[in-house]
Amino acid sequence: MSVFHNWLLEIACENYFVYIKRLSANDTGATGGHQVGLYIPSGIVEKLFPSINHTRELNPSVFLTAHVSSHDCPDSEARAIYYNSRHFGKTRNEKRITRWGRGSPLQDPENTGALTLLAFKLDEQGGDCKEVNIWVCASTDEEDVIETAIGEVIPGALISGPAGQILGGLSLQQAPVNHKYILPEDWHLRFPSGSEIIQYAASHYVKNSLDPDE
Repeated sequence: MSVFHNWLLEIACENYFVYIKRLSANDTGATGGHQVGLYIPSGIVEKLFPSINHTRELNPSVFLTAHVSSHDCPDSEARAIYYNSRHFGKTRNEKRITRWGRGSPLQDPENTGALTLLAFKLDEQGGDCKEVNIWVCASTDEEDVIETAIGEVIPGALISGPAGQILGGLSLQQAPVNHKYILPEDWHLRFPSGSEIIQYAASHYVKNSLDPDE
């Protein structure tokens, strides 16, 4: 198993909310815009950073620790911000995470289009998320690992939700094979007929079993 696969399994087994997308030119700064940052849909902001989802003040924000597991770069203090100037006589109304830190792969124009996963550690009390663990895929092999589990991620698509639900397919790939049933001896010498297989399966079916493989 690859390092990336192990990382995904760890995230899937803990209390994380994952956000998956391909980095856009605006995300990485390839467009040359003066305000670069990862776009976050409003619904996700409400889930991860409830304290900034308001218009009582201009551009409310909160800080969180950003750790990049895919690349060798220092942790940074990122900023989740709600640009809400539309409610103050201007035009902007969007949420982003900025200040990823110098050298962050999220801010590298060369990574435009790269499949990226952000795993936000959920606050047990329902408060603001305080940390995010990041993986920016650096190869098609890494992208294949995640797309095999969740399907193709096209540019512009946003996938998000509880890590255990989104990445559940990875856990299934690691499940041990169930060897509890003993096959008839003669089946090792000849291939059984369809009716024999059906009869065998029916005789081992337990309606009230808690085992989904039975």
